[in-house]
Amino acid sequence: MHPIPTLLIVTLLLASSCKKDDEAQPAPDGNAGPTAVWYTLAESDAVLTAYRSRSWMNGTVSGDTVAYAMFQDEFDQGASVGQVFLNGTELNDSMEVSGSLMYLGHGNYATTSDLGLDLSGETLNWSVSGNAVYPDFSIPITDITFPVVDTVNSSAFIDKSVGYTLSCEALSGADSVTFSIAMGPHRTVAGNMASCTFTPSELAGMPTGVSNVSITADAYTGRDIGGKKILFNKSTSTRRTAQVVD
Repeated sequence: MHPIPTLLIVTLLLASSCKKDDEAQPAPDGNAGPTAVWYTLAESDAVLTAYRSRSWMNGTVSGDTVAYAMFQDEFDQGASVGQVFLNGTELNDSMEVSGSLMYLGHGNYATTSDLGLDLSGETLNWSVSGNAVYPDFSIPITDITFPVVDTVNSSAFIDKSVGYTLSCEALSGADSVTFSIAMGPHRTVAGNMASCTFTPSELAGMPTGVSNVSITADAYTGRDIGGKKILFNKSTSTRRTAQVVD
């Protein structure tokens, strides 16, 4: 079993839970296609995400790809399904994180490029074998593309006393964008915004030292499958280290 970077899986788990709790998300631009339906994250029964990321950490550039699926029942509790595949690679309910097996939680599944996941193209072929709660389905997702998020160009220092603007050189193709500072604030905004400013009060509780900042752009499309509202997500993220100072 191959390991998955701790930061990456924790980021995905936190992002999914935070977004699911949001009351609403910005509506997508344009027509997602004749078979597509638009749902907010809050009203969706399941969210299936394909995630590309680039990292600039201590002068080293790296890339990761992850597939993540979250299924819930009518009580908003995790709902296990039979099997989940994306582009022929199976998602599992546990992953090796820093040498230890990490259970992702009931109804949560993930896999990475280390386990064979290929997200080099735009077509996402999702396949799910269901259960009493979810039907079986296999569907290609072609009506959305991965958003483009260029390099973070913000300061490498986060001064808690003056606030911090997190931004990237360019951003396009997103329905929503989430700006995050590890161990600090995060905010989800409309998909046409390439910067976000955090105030000193928002940064006040952060510890000093090395942190990570990230900008994650998401594009969504939905399907009604057997009465379940399934939201499909293409996500692109860029992140880098930053020094937090008082």
